[in-house]
Amino acid sequence: MAVAADVKLEGLRAATDKLDQISENEKSGFISLVSRYLSGEAEQIEWSKIQTPTDEVVVPYDTLSAAPEDLNETKKLLDKLVVLKLNGGLGTTMGCTGPKSVIEVRNGFTFLDLIVIQIESLNKKYGCNVPLLLMNSFNTHDDTQKIVEKYSNSDIEIHTFNQSQYPRIVTEDFLPLPSKGKTGKDGWYPPGHGDVFPSLNNSGKLDTLLAQGKEYVFVANSDNLGAIVDIKILNHLIHNQNEYCMEVTPKTLADVKGGTLISYEGRVQLLEIAQVPDEHVNEFKSIEKFKIFNTNNLWVNLKAIKRLVEAEALKMEIIPNPKEVDGVKVLQLETAAGAAIRFFEKAIGINVPRSRFLPVKATSDLLLVQSDLYTLVDGFVIRNPARTNPTNPSIELGPEFKKVANFLARFKSIPSIVELDTLKVSGDVWFGSGVTLKGKVTITAKSGKLEIPDGAVLENKSMCDESHIMTRPIARKGTERIILLNQFDDLIFHFILGLLAEWNYGVKPRDPRNGERSNSKQNGGEGAGELALEEEADDDDMRGGRSLPAAAARGSGGGGGGERWRRRRRWRRGERRAAWWWRRRWWDLTRSMAMVDFSSRREEGRVGGRSGGEEERWNGEDDVRPGPGQVGEVGAGGEVGRSVDTHRVAANGVDTEKTMVGLTWQVYQWFFFLRKDFFSSQNKINDTV
Repeated sequence: MAVAADVKLEGLRAATDKLDQISENEKSGFISLVSRYLSGEAEQIEWSKIQTPTDEVVVPYDTLSAAPEDLNETKKLLDKLVVLKLNGGLGTTMGCTGPKSVIEVRNGFTFLDLIVIQIESLNKKYGCNVPLLLMNSFNTHDDTQKIVEKYSNSDIEIHTFNQSQYPRIVTEDFLPLPSKGKTGKDGWYPPGHGDVFPSLNNSGKLDTLLAQGKEYVFVANSDNLGAIVDIKILNHLIHNQNEYCMEVTPKTLADVKGGTLISYEGRVQLLEIAQVPDEHVNEFKSIEKFKIFNTNNLWVNLKAIKRLVEAEALKMEIIPNPKEVDGVKVLQLETAAGAAIRFFEKAIGINVPRSRFLPVKATSDLLLVQSDLYTLVDGFVIRNPARTNPTNPSIELGPEFKKVANFLARFKSIPSIVELDTLKVSGDVWFGSGVTLKGKVTITAKSGKLEIPDGAVLENKSMCDESHIMTRPIARKGTERIILLNQFDDLIFHFILGLLAEWNYGVKPRDPRNGERSNSKQNGGEGAGELALEEEADDDDMRGGRSLPAAAARGSGGGGGGERWRRRRRWRRGERRAAWWWRRRWWDLTRSMAMVDFSSRREEGRVGGRSGGEEERWNGEDDVRPGPGQVGEVGAGGEVGRSVDTHRVAANGVDTEKTMVGLTWQVYQWFFFLRKDFFSSQNKINDTV
């Protein structure tokens, strides 16, 4: 077995020596990494030896000493610091080209813009000189060099260097892919951010920083908006001479696979899920036993890096990453910077607030940081204090939102999510402007396009296009529209109705149970059934013309002197008409506000119709459009009658010429005029009521 490994290594070494695209340092580092992989030297974790770190090993953030109040003392601390952002990733997973750090995050600013503004603000406030280092990969180097030119007038030094470039290994014969003619970018890979330490040294930047008197480097991912310079942490490390510090934060169910810090044989160590025996994986994922995880915000002493790199002592765990390039199976070996913690003296973790971990890995994260959950102050993303829940909402967006361009196109404006707990969106969903999401919301477009209207408020709703879209046609021939009902609609509609009832009609809201209810049982109920916007009907069914919403009723009771009213429809040729069915609570609320009791007297075994304004008779014309106060002959719950009777207003015992029908007609005309943008002509009503 060892002989076979040696043969593989020698063949790989010989082929690698012929590659002229990389430096001798890179060749040496690559062969050393592969040699360790083939030797199988990976350390096996003995589960029984794992111990939970104490507060001396993982220090609670709240126990750190406050930052110095004296500005000069703070300046001295910051002058020892350099910020290094890992900038090797591309934005391809979010549908973007070039470095991920140039994706616009908020208010037109990119990740890189915010990083520069933050450090520039720090330098200006304290009069210090904190430089910015960007570790690029060969994938991002050229674009980054062009981008940083726009910061030439900024009050900040920006330096760039490249991490190593290693050849991918062909699995079949264990030879470098570039040696087989694949000399383009597909033949190479960056070996993970664990390469930051040797690359910083090989680039010459480490010596330069040490010569400037810099002592610590703050390393973080460029897409972590919460990874900002913290003076309390820097002060603690300098005073306690800790060579290495990893920021950890409390684990949630979304972080169960993240690496965690453990105490192992007297040293602090990073435990990744790949190192966990199969029988202990569920235990590793438990947020009860392993309560913290690695944020990849690292603070490292520069002199310690120099010492360990030159001694070739940084032998972090190897992460095998199999890939396929143009049908060829390849292998790339990587390391992680967090795994280096066990090699440094007096290494610690600091349990920081969750606010220091705000990565943007997908458009669902972009929705969080672009919403009203955060504000932008001097380049710093600040959480909205109105959010009482300490954790951020859980957001899952379907593949339709995966690319940034598609994500932005599907939102007229980013919804308000301050009170949101969870959001799941799937299908062809589009959001209007001014939308508010609260509680637990699930939106599914099962078929076709689903538009969330402007100003919609969705709270604790699970909705789809079939079950949560109600039809509301305009009272006009040949018009078919739909509108999405939500709680905001109901609130506004009922509020307007209440104002009209109080102001325009002088009617005091009161309990409908106290109103007059003559003949309610005999005539098929109290008129509390569903109401409909009447369409043109047969002469046999409708003698008084087209009725209005509050008058066209089917009683919720039944029987008595009048038989239950039924309608037959005769659709005109080539024409589709729609009916409008209000929910029962609308009718109940309407009656409780206006207190109209549609009591009638029986006449010839039928319930008489009533007219509060001017009655319109059926005249056979193509379109009869009743106005306010007009009503056709409709019984309160029984069959439509031929004769006309009067109605009474129960509230205050006052008669009026203006019927509840007229009130309702005015209200919904006003309401739909104000909310006309809720309508969508995309969908048609296919089913008859």
